[in-house]
Amino acid sequence: MQNKGFVKVFAVLLTLVCIFYLSFSVVTNHFESKADKIAQTEGQNAADRYLDSLLNNKVYCNVWTLKECREMGIGLGLDLKGGMNVILEVSVPDVIKALADHKEETDENFRKAVDQATSAAANSQSDFITLFIKNYKALEP
Repeated sequence: MQNKGFVKVFAVLLTLVCIFYLSFSVVTNHFESKADKIAQTEGQNAADRYLDSLLNNKVYCNVWTLKECREMGIGLGLDLKGGMNVILEVSVPDVIKALADHKEETDENFRKAVDQATSAAANSQSDFITLFIKNYKALEP
C-alpha cells in the first residue's frame, strides 16, 4: 500500500516525458505540413527554401530550433512513412542445395531430382518441395 504514491508519481512523470518528446514530433509535423502546402502552391523548391530558412531558427518555445526538434522527435522509419517496400524472393532449389551440404556434387540422383523438380515446378501447381521429394524417392528407392 505504501508504494501507491510512488507508482502514481512515476506514472505521471512517465506521461509527462512521453508528452514532452511527442511534442517535438508535433512541431516538426506542423512545419512540414506548412511546407507541403507551400509546395502545392509555389513548388517544391519554395518548400525546401522555407524549411531551410527555419532550420536554425527557434521555433518551439523560443528554445529549440527546427533542426533540434527533428533530432529530438520520435523517428519514424521509412516503413511508417510509406516510403519503403521490400520483397524477398528465395530460391527454393538453392536452399535445398545449401541444406544438402554439397550433396549435389557427389550424388547424381540428388542433382537429377532437383533438375526434374525445377522443370516440373514451372508447369505444376504443386510446390517445389513436394515435387523434389517425389522425384528423389523415385530415383533413390
